[in-house]
Amino acid sequence: MSENEVKEAFDAYRADPGGEVRLDTAAITSAGRRRVRRNQVLIGVAGLGVVATLVGAAVVVPQLADNNDRGLTVAEAPNLPPPTGRDVSILFKGVRGWTPSVKTESGGAARDTAAKFLGNLGASPTNADVAWQAEAGGSKPGVLGVVFTWVDGGQFAEGVLTVVKNPVHTMVFPPPYTVCGPEETTGGNACTVREVKGKGWLKENRTADGKLRVSLQVDNGPAVDFVVSPGAATDMGLASSKRPLGKLPVDPGSVRKAVLATP
Repeated sequence: MSENEVKEAFDAYRADPGGEVRLDTAAITSAGRRRVRRNQVLIGVAGLGVVATLVGAAVVVPQLADNNDRGLTVAEAPNLPPPTGRDVSILFKGVRGWTPSVKTESGGAARDTAAKFLGNLGASPTNADVAWQAEAGGSKPGVLGVVFTWVDGGQFAEGVLTVVKNPVHTMVFPPPYTVCGPEETTGGNACTVREVKGKGWLKENRTADGKLRVSLQVDNGPAVDFVVSPGAATDMGLASSKRPLGKLPVDPGSVRKAVLATP
């Protein structure tokens, strides 16, 4: 007798309580044993820790169900590489959104944003210096900053990410983040800008010295800015003994995708 036949027998009894129900106890015992064995298998799998396997940048979790031949994929942000050990209080000097008079906090609130951005960037820098500054008159992060550093022997390149929650825009019309200025399109520089529906204004600058800057601005909202340089991207170079890589370690398409996915 199958489990379904057992169920049908009990259903028939509930429909007609006065009737007689005959059950094959051997079949019931066999069904119980199958259920116990199934539970033991599930417990054994969990006990062995074989619940998830890392595949690329995602975690594949087996769905422990009948007739299952697929896994549940759960995205996982990569761990951040170690910092360079540079003084973050002056590392971000001159970076957009950074205020010299505001205390710079290391790590903390900026780590999640940095990990998310790095996952979307699809690159593997050697180091990541992460810091943040509080909003004016408060203790919550108002600006986040990350310096990604790629090192290859005696050469290096850097990328600087800043996210400003409440940027102060100058009263200029049209807003500078919606147009390319004359200085951004002359002297070997190139610029493009477009409005991305539901996101904001995406602006891409390429400078004559090899820098790539991609920024996303939202009216009265957050501003995301990422600049990649074949050498030092901040006012404080990595080390005097190292030379610029010359070739950027990330492509413009990946930078664009990571910036758009950050807010």
